[in-house]
Amino acid sequence: MKSNKKNSKTKYIVMIALVVIVGIILAVAFSAYLNSNDKTVVRSEVSYFIIALLLALPVLLLFLFIALATDKKEVKIERSEDVFGTKLAQTMQPTSAYPVVVGKVKEKDDEEEGRSRFCMLCTLDANRARFQRTTYDESITLKRFCEEFRNFACSKLKLYYSIDDIRRFIAGLTVTKIIILQGMSGTGKTSLAYALGEFLDNKSTVVPVQPMWKERTDLVGYYNEFTKRFNET
Repeated sequence: MKSNKKNSKTKYIVMIALVVIVGIILAVAFSAYLNSNDKTVVRSEVSYFIIALLLALPVLLLFLFIALATDKKEVKIERSEDVFGTKLAQTMQPTSAYPVVVGKVKEKDDEEEGRSRFCMLCTLDANRARFQRTTYDESITLKRFCEEFRNFACSKLKLYYSIDDIRRFIAGLTVTKIIILQGMSGTGKTSLAYALGEFLDNKSTVVPVQPMWKERTDLVGYYNEFTKRFNET
């Protein structure tokens, strides 16, 4: 900004000096024209010179006026930029009501994210680590277990299943942890799994899913990109 002011001052001095020089030369030429001894040749040459100076003087004045107007616009733009920069700096300054902590927010977010991304699954793992195996009655046979489960579903939950279906269901649980029950809607597939949880005093959780295999909803939940957390179903 200081260099711009120096350049503008130099430009003003040069333009004013040119105008003064042209004015002096014009005055000298005009006095020579008046003091000539009626010599036609001298008068004609001086008159041409005076006309040239008269034409040059307005041009110089015009250049000086344009330079002044341009510098005023530049000064206004610089002032507006300074005011805008000052206001922006004031708005960006932290206040006492909202302190800014540099370098610690990111670490805190990462710690919270690591603790809470899979909170329910982490809880299951923690409970499994503290799990104490129950002592079961080895005298109960598969036949007796299926019959007692069938009677419980019938008396407590008003659900009626054939003994063959219950035996297949219990036998399948001894082979794998995931069983897919196929059948028409309303035949009691979900109620069978729910009844087994009630019979074993192990509460069940019903997760609604779509009947189509093309459904994109995850069975155990989904990862939210905005909150950086896994929302378990």
